[in-house]
Amino acid sequence: MCEFSRLSPGRSIRLGCHSGTFVVAGVTPEQRGSSAEVYDQFKLRGFDAMLSPTVPIVAPEIAPLVASDDAFFAANAALLRNPSMVNLLDGCALSLPCHRAGEMPVGLMVWSGALADDRVLSVGLGVEAALRTARAN
Repeated sequence: MCEFSRLSPGRSIRLGCHSGTFVVAGVTPEQRGSSAEVYDQFKLRGFDAMLSPTVPIVAPEIAPLVASDDAFFAANAALLRNPSMVNLLDGCALSLPCHRAGEMPVGLMVWSGALADDRVLSVGLGVEAALRTARAN
């Protein structure tokens, strides 16, 4: 059993899940196999890294999250979806700010498989330079 806790002003909330009942990307842990097997299915053949949004939504307003546990856990799950998938695959990643001045902050995640930190950092430097050029134009 795993536990998730959230401390709110004046209260503590605990939710539990049984390890065999959670679902990641529509696949139960029994169907998923090891992270090495999953990563092997998604190998980056011919690619140095993958690009994806760091999080799939813009930052939510705080007040509704404080007022509702359901809203908090829904937003938390959405915000953790993309980085959790990289973590599930035992990968490594970095996030680069990619928004224009005056816009809501947005991150672009550069990621690859396990032990590819140097490659991710190298690709990240190239992407950062390209973003800088795009912002200047």
